Amino acid sequence: MSDAPQTENSRSPSDDSNSQPTQSSLMAWARLLRIANVPTAWTNVLVAFLFAHGGWNPTGELVLLLLATSCLFCGGMVLNDVFDADVDAVERPSRPIPSGVISLGAARSVAIGLLLLGLLFAALAGALALSDSAGGVAALMRSVCCGVAVVLSIWLYDGPLKKTWLAPLAMGSCRFFNILLGAATVRAGVATNDVWLGFPLIVVGWAAAVAVLIAGVTLLAKDESKANDQGLKSQKARLGVASLGVTGGLLGIASLSLLFPNPALKAGLQQWFPLIVVLISSRIVRHVVNAFISPSPGSIKMGVISVLRSLIILDAVVSCLAVPNAMQYSLVVLAMLLPVLWLGKRIPIT
Repeated sequence: MSDAPQTENSRSPSDDSNSQPTQSSLMAWARLLRIANVPTAWTNVLVAFLFAHGGWNPTGELVLLLLATSCLFCGGMVLNDVFDADVDAVERPSRPIPSGVISLGAARSVAIGLLLLGLLFAALAGALALSDSAGGVAALMRSVCCGVAVVLSIWLYDGPLKKTWLAPLAMGSCRFFNILLGAATVRAGVATNDVWLGFPLIVVGWAAAVAVLIAGVTLLAKDESKANDQGLKSQKARLGVASLGVTGGLLGIASLSLLFPNPALKAGLQQWFPLIVVLISSRIVRHVVNAFISPSPGSIKMGVISVLRSLIILDAVVSCLAVPNAMQYSLVVLAMLLPVLWLGKRIPIT
């Protein structure tokens, strides 16, 4: 899921001139893979798996799904730079490929390899479900189909749709199918809520809301480097649509407890859940509105970063709907924010 729109910090190729070659190469790969954002894909899978299984067992399937989403995410990030190599050579020459630290051929091979590995891990997770006679074949089919859908969405965004208005939808689809992948090995009769194609309906609703949110932030970041150039009027129109997308996605997440009421939820949680999401979203909305009112590379970048970092917090809150009486799951999901913050200080997350 290459959902880190191009808002790269401005740097010159000489920034790493004092580093040792090995260190420079390792940092370049870390930047290319955008590893600081990988935990946001993990939390999607962790929470979706909770909805599907009521816990993090079977452990083997969960581990394979986490490996799958890691490979698909990083593969999409590398493929994004592969497709953008010519543009980056002009606009972002310090990126790993145009700077010459990583060759285009090596990046392309790694991207393809990671995407194939992601599909393999997804299929293996489904294969483990085959040992369960209750819906094992369907779980395998869902895992493979979700993996293929993620790869297809990545390719559409990074390639043919990148410069079109459909690009944000393709990016949103990456997250949508990544969340469904986390619930793909659900067994028949395990999910107590209504289902859609075998997926718990609340997971589908949550995935759709996140997809709208990501589509909005992708549109927000489009051509960020040209935010102060001519054509500001049309830029503000686009930013307005992006702001509506981000707000709509957040409202969709906030309404989950109302749209999909769970009898196991205490009345208090069901009533307070929307307010909790709204409070968490206030910082996002503030940055996005600021980017709309005063568009600049800095304000747009802050809007994008605030969304990406808040994804984990939102996932932690949503996990309360999956297992209302087990806060340890929410705490583990929330803990994924720590590596994002730590790595984000060292490696650009966008």
